Amino acid sequence: MKLGAIVKSTYQRESCYNAYELQNFLVQEDAMSVFVRFAMVIQKYCALDREYRRDVVSLFMFNPDAKLLDLGCGNGDFTMKVAQKICTSHIYGVDVVAESVSQARAIGINCITADLNDRFPFEDASFDVICANQVLEHLSDTDGFIKEIRRLLKPDGYAVISTPNLASWSCIAFLLLDWQPYGVEVSDDFFWAGRPHTQAEEKMGGTMPQHRRIFVLRALKELLQYHNFVLDKYIGSGLRPLPAPLARIFIKSMTRRADIITVRILKTSIRKET
Repeated sequence: MKLGAIVKSTYQRESCYNAYELQNFLVQEDAMSVFVRFAMVIQKYCALDREYRRDVVSLFMFNPDAKLLDLGCGNGDFTMKVAQKICTSHIYGVDVVAESVSQARAIGINCITADLNDRFPFEDASFDVICANQVLEHLSDTDGFIKEIRRLLKPDGYAVISTPNLASWSCIAFLLLDWQPYGVEVSDDFFWAGRPHTQAEEKMGGTMPQHRRIFVLRALKELLQYHNFVLDKYIGSGLRPLPAPLARIFIKSMTRRADIITVRILKTSIRKET
């Protein structure tokens, strides 16, 4: 079996969602150095991916009548997990990739194609719950995005926003080594600028989705409060390089150093308890 097939099989078995990393690592599927680096991705990112997705879902509350909107829903798989937690069948999604929109529609999501930097094509106060998972960091118009979330939420609605943490231990470690942290890009053409990489990876250029704005927890909280949201709850996920079971032990006391930060925000200070 070719190296690429082995990697792809392992990747699918681990249920990892870093599709862009899979695509890029398979470009040079016979390069052993790439395989070693991809094995590290499986070890580190798959566990983190499962951890933070579980944490994000935990912040959604039971409400069978809720109208859910997932901004940047992708193929809809994660959207359905959120809908199952809420126990709602009123599911809407937005994504910029037409193929992803088609996949989301195929599993029952009312999905549209739109750029999340623009005004969303929905009426004011249309949704009870909004999800924005790993989207905020990709947008140029952060303020416009947050204003749109507020516009679309009903008076007693809430949103859950998840994004990478610039103050994570992994980012700090990279800075101490004089490397550019992953997730903090400086170029659209050359993703690997300032990072350890192989020659094969360098040839890939800017094929990964670039991050525009990366937050520390304090900045995220203050920006959301500036836009008149009430911070209801925040959690952290992952403490690379610690394995997931160990990270869970320390995460509550080290949220500000987590790899991923997730917040639940309210349009008003009143909500129904679950």
